[in-house]
Amino acid sequence: MEMKIRNVVILSLSILMLVGLGCVSKYVLSRNESFASQDINITSTDEIVQMSSNDVFYIKCFADWCPHCKNMETAWNTLHNKYNGTTVNGKRVFVKQMQDTNQNLSKFKSEFNVPINGFPTILRVYGGSGLAPIIDQYTGERGIEALSLYIDGQ
Repeated sequence: MEMKIRNVVILSLSILMLVGLGCVSKYVLSRNESFASQDINITSTDEIVQMSSNDVFYIKCFADWCPHCKNMETAWNTLHNKYNGTTVNGKRVFVKQMQDTNQNLSKFKSEFNVPINGFPTILRVYGGSGLAPIIDQYTGERGIEALSLYIDGQ
């Protein structure tokens, strides 16, 4: 029993030392990014159809094979963590994404007549309350600073 307690104490101290040295932070960050992205995906176009006039969606349409999409993944996850579910300028903000292999993207493109000619495509969707949503395409820089300014300015 005493040996087990000693081993647990040694393991705990080792983990604390690794955290203090910054050796574990990369693992923790990657776990948090994976966890955060769980609710980032649009699971149904009903989310957009049922939006209220006080909602605004920022949607990244992406492809797994696209290197630009992969480069943008960390910025988009950071944006999601910062803004999703918050209120900005009186609007409830949702930061989401749809993958090119997802049936929802095909349905979204045809249902709302949205041309997506390349990846990543970033869209702002607003309106709602029984009205057809208004969809704008964002064409600015893809870094977290530029995207944050875009959301804050809307």
